[in-house]
This record gives sequence, C-alpha cells and structure tokens, in this order.
Amino acid sequence: MTSITIYNFLSKNKEIILEKCMEQKDNYNLLIDLEINYSCERGFELPLTKDWINILSSKPNYDLLKYHNMRQLRFIERNDMVVGLRCKDNIPYWSIKEFEQLKELINDVSHSYISTNISSIISSIDENILT
Repeated sequence: MTSITIYNFLSKNKEIILEKCMEQKDNYNLLIDLEINYSCERGFELPLTKDWINILSSKPNYDLLKYHNMRQLRFIERNDMVVGLRCKDNIPYWSIKEFEQLKELINDVSHSYISTNISSIISSIDENILT
C-alpha cells in the first residue's frame, strides 16, 4: 500500500491540520514517533529503521532508500483540496495499521477543526443578528 484517501480539507489548512495532528499523535500507539515532513507538499514521516530496511529489501524502488532517513508520506492535492497521502518514491514503507491510525487521526482532527470553525462562524453570525 503506497497511498490513502482521507477526509478532504482545503490545502490552505495543511499547516493547522499538521499542528493539530502533532498535538494528538500520542493517542495513537503506532504514531508516537510521527513528525511533520517539511517538503513543499508537506505531510508526515516516521523513522526508517533497520527492520523496515530489511522488510523492504525485496520491494520495488528499494535502491532509493539510500536517499531516505525517514518513511515519508506526503499530501496529495487536487483543486486546492488535500485528498490523500502518498508514500515518497512509491515505496510501500508504511504498514496498513499505521495508515489506518494516521487516517483516523487526520479525519478526527479535520472534523474537529471544521466543527469548531463552523461553530465560531455561527456564533459570530448569531451575535450580529442579535445586536
């Protein structure tokens, strides 16, 4: 598996979603070492351990691992929306369980962020109507 689909959010909110994910990552046992990937696409990364290198030795693009020190997952964007994440260089170096936990984390953070913003917008509108 080299990519996942997530709850879509506006590209301009990437930094906020990344920050919120970092705040909540400790609630997900496989994501405790999760970090932000600071490429222009942005995304996430986990350590590239010797165990992972051994697991990947028979996979396509294995030779590209010499250029990596982290297992990078980068945002996929379409029409100003983030629609998913992909493994750097198409190397399948995230487990299905890691993908599932990350997807759950991003979706939870996205829903929470959007709900909070909608609530504050509605409150602001209500205040303006009442005054």
